Amino acid sequence: MTTLRASFEQAIVFLSSQADVLAVDQETIENYAQTEASVGPVKVGSSGATQGMSSHLLSPAHSFLAQWKEARSPFDSQIQPYLHNIQALEDAQKEAEQLRKSMAGLTSQIKEKAAEILEYSEAEKKLEETKRQYERMKSNEGAREANLGSYSLFYWPALFLIGVAEWLINYDTFLTFLAVPAFAVGVTIVLGVLLAFAAHSHGAIFKQWSYIFGAHRKDIDRHGEWRYFSLSTFALLLVLLAAGGSRYESVMRDANINVSGSVSSSVGSSMGSSMEGDTTVSSDKSGGGDKTNLLGEEADTHSNPVRDVMLSLLANLAAWAVGVFLSYLLHDRNPGYMQSAHDFKKAHKRFSSLHKKYVENEIVRQDAIIGRRIEELLASAADRSERVREQLDMWMALNKREAEIKSTVTKIVENNLCAYRNALMQVSGVKFVMSGRTISTEDFAIIPLSFE
Repeated sequence: MTTLRASFEQAIVFLSSQADVLAVDQETIENYAQTEASVGPVKVGSSGATQGMSSHLLSPAHSFLAQWKEARSPFDSQIQPYLHNIQALEDAQKEAEQLRKSMAGLTSQIKEKAAEILEYSEAEKKLEETKRQYERMKSNEGAREANLGSYSLFYWPALFLIGVAEWLINYDTFLTFLAVPAFAVGVTIVLGVLLAFAAHSHGAIFKQWSYIFGAHRKDIDRHGEWRYFSLSTFALLLVLLAAGGSRYESVMRDANINVSGSVSSSVGSSMGSSMEGDTTVSSDKSGGGDKTNLLGEEADTHSNPVRDVMLSLLANLAAWAVGVFLSYLLHDRNPGYMQSAHDFKKAHKRFSSLHKKYVENEIVRQDAIIGRRIEELLASAADRSERVREQLDMWMALNKREAEIKSTVTKIVENNLCAYRNALMQVSGVKFVMSGRTISTEDFAIIPLSFE
């Protein structure tokens, strides 16, 4: 270790500033150029340097670097037993970089392997087809986004709530009319479904009217839409007729019961008045006679079948109107564009799921394997490097000094070369020859000059 340390200290005193001796002043460079140009055509090598450049500028620089190599040579000889561990970290970093680069090729292999799976390839093909169709229709629609509200998660639950509202409106009426709870429940459910269906269909048809009944459609297609509209309207009429008819029958039944109750109540009141000698006001619990309201005034209430039936029909129409409004808002005006956008979205979701299953998850798995391998490499190399920490520090210090020396020498030499070339081009009548042929001064000027 003592000898290695001494060799290190001997080499580290070699400073990059010592390269300043390589700098040549302008007058000397011009003399070199005049002398070279005076002996005939100036020969230019493949690197762009002339013979004068090589002898006066490049050779001294190479000699200087050779001196540096000689200064650190004892250290390089004595560090050899430690180099295996010293370079372990560097080698591990190189191997880690190779592993990272291999991941790109591995990703391509994973994708190729996934493409051989039938469901994946079919999903990818379906995605491409639906995407082309969607982009074509989107272009025709002025690049506007399609309204896919009717495919949202809350649309059908909202229609279900309209069916529930229909239940609340009509259940009591059907229970009174049918007198069988199970029968009343069944009828109410059917009417709720019919009303929701009618609202959904009418809203969509009203929104898409110009498309589905447009002149561009075939007669057979328009006839089909008219049948669909008629079926929806028939469903609405069924609801209204059933609700209105049952409400009317229920009101009339109550009215008949109230009339009978009023007669019995009047007879009973008259008998009670005769026996006790008191005058009382008869009351009718069912609303058929006079009764006193909260204000102390007498109110005469009578059953009104037309009013009750109209209110029932208006309530059912209101539930239908809410559904129509909702359906109208959440449908696109172009049913073909809406369907194309939905198909593309569905295909994209399907492909994304399979891509994640067969590609992304595998990439993550392989990346984790490679990442683990890199961690192990670097940890092992770091452990080995730590065992020779002192030798490593000296090695890195000399390498840093060498980089500084080379950088300084390169900068000085390239400045010298540029000055020498400019001086040559200023010589009157100078000629340049490269690879056996004469080149112009302009061609000579654009040849890159570098020090290697």
